[in-house]
This record gives sequence, C-alpha cells and structure tokens, in this order.
Amino acid sequence: MMEQERFELVSAYLDGEVTPSQRREVEVLLATDPVAKHLYQRLLQLHSEFQRMPIPPKVEPVEIMVDRVFDKIDRRSKRKFVLGGTAIAALCIAF
Repeated sequence: MMEQERFELVSAYLDGEVTPSQRREVEVLLATDPVAKHLYQRLLQLHSEFQRMPIPPKVEPVEIMVDRVFDKIDRRSKRKFVLGGTAIAALCIAF
C-alpha cells in the first residue's frame, strides 16, 4: 500500500468514515504494520490536540463590518464638510 493511501485510509478510520470492509482492513493493518500503527497514534494525538484547542469567538458577519466601515466614512466626510464650511465662513467674515 502506498503511503498516501495508507494515510487517507487511517485518517478516514479515525474520523469514522470507512466502510465495514475498510474498517477490517485498517484493523489488520494496525495489527501488522508498525508504520501504520505509528501513523495512527500520531493522528490520534493530533485529533486529541484539536479537541483541546480553544474555540475562537464568533467573528462578526461581513455585512455588519462593511456597514460599520461605511458609517465611519460617512461621519468623516460630514466632519470634513462641516470643518470646510466653517473655515470658508470664517474667511468670508474676516474679509
């Protein structure tokens, strides 16, 4: 059995995604092939580590983030308009 095939079969076995005949094949492989057994142990450890990883907080939906960005842009534009208008009015009064 090629290394890639062995990896895919053992990985699917670990994930519970094998047929009954594939399950028997993997169990025989694990009992007779030290390389396959070592691979299984490493994948099992990796699977266990993934289970212990903290789940990141929910990410804000893109639509809400886009709305916030446009709100900030709108506020900045209004601020610039008000500041620009105030500066023009001050110049008109000064002259």
